[in-house]
Amino acid sequence: MVKVCKEEFKDNEGFYLDGFLKQHLDSMVYNVKKRDFDFVIAVAGSGRVRVGKSVLALQIAYYMAHRLGTPFDLSNVVFSKEELLNVTIARDPMPHNHVFVYDECREAMNSRVASSHIGAGMLSFLSECGQLNNILIVVLPDFFELNKKIAVNRTECLINVYLTPHFIKGDDGEKISTLDRGRFKYFTFEEKKRLFLLGKKNFDDYQAIQPKFPPGTFTNFYVVDEAGYRKKKEDSIRRFLDKEKQGAIATPRERLWKERFCAVAKQLLNYERRREVGKVVGMTENTFNHVLADLEKDVPRPDNTILLLERKRAKELLAEAPENMELPPTSGENEGNDAGGTILSLSRKGDLDDDTQGLT
Repeated sequence: MVKVCKEEFKDNEGFYLDGFLKQHLDSMVYNVKKRDFDFVIAVAGSGRVRVGKSVLALQIAYYMAHRLGTPFDLSNVVFSKEELLNVTIARDPMPHNHVFVYDECREAMNSRVASSHIGAGMLSFLSECGQLNNILIVVLPDFFELNKKIAVNRTECLINVYLTPHFIKGDDGEKISTLDRGRFKYFTFEEKKRLFLLGKKNFDDYQAIQPKFPPGTFTNFYVVDEAGYRKKKEDSIRRFLDKEKQGAIATPRERLWKERFCAVAKQLLNYERRREVGKVVGMTENTFNHVLADLEKDVPRPDNTILLLERKRAKELLAEAPENMELPPTSGENEGNDAGGTILSLSRKGDLDDDTQGLT
């Protein structure tokens, strides 16, 4: 363990950093400054939470920013893909040689998006921001949740934090096992690649391979304001939960089916034959049939009660309308007029009577 950043933390004379870890970080900093590289570092927690991975990630980020000569504070710590875009490629001018920590706490709150949200957003982001020569530290409980392309090919290393049991005597003299934080294993590029491929086959086994370097240690030292960090994290969790309640969170698969459904539904207003519709949306007739079959299985159907109530209301509006009222054009004649198309499509009173039976 060596002390670093002594000038920045004079009261504590810096903070401790593992010697082997420091060597690897120094090598990455050199390649960023001198060789036009950028790096992604994964910091995991052996599939567990509350193990201290965020503390270590912040220490790593602060030290690397210090060596790069760029600032690091709470504004460099983000908890969503949107925040990450705002502090990187959305800024003018875009930052170069900076270090950012992407703490996935929002995604970890929901198992449906834990891996897919990270994977979907990160692939496109990493392909665009590599030229900025930044260092991105991704913090997540489970390394095996990462998108395979990111985990295997894009991350430079894996730093896996874990807990160690420690036995003490309880008040009644009984032996009690406690869990201590402050230990990690460093996996190089090739080591974490083999760990991901072999460990994935063995039910996410972090013992599938052992790294060449000995386990390292770190201390519980916050390089940013701890209270400010916790508040920012709590605010992010609260926003995530609010969006979840409103149904605003969707996986990439759900978004994909929604886009396909919208494209198909729009074209079905104008075409009758599937082959012609398939040509419009860029599919063969065979593929189009498969898509329709998948949509029937994967896309939630609308609430029929709501649909019938809407038709009942349309019937009432038509009954109140003057006999000589001119109806708007059909949806096929005027696609932009959604309301007009809907009213005309429901103007067949026989259909309305059939559909709304039992609702009156």
